[in-house]
Amino acid sequence: MSLCDNKQFQAGNVHTDFIKENKDALFHIQEVTPTIAVAAASAYLNAQQQFAFVTSAYFSFENLRSIDFDF
Repeated sequence: MSLCDNKQFQAGNVHTDFIKENKDALFHIQEVTPTIAVAAASAYLNAQQQFAFVTSAYFSFENLRSIDFDF
């Protein structure tokens, strides 16, 4: 459950101890299975490779030669 889904929060019943009293509902721990961990690592590595490819293409020597640096 997120904070915005909490009925007490939606009703405006928020006070100093709100988070402490609703900690279990707001901060549940989700188990990360090996499949999810591998999928997340794969997505991260793919994003890193895409970023490296895009930046290397953008800053290639040919692109730099075509920039007009005359001000």
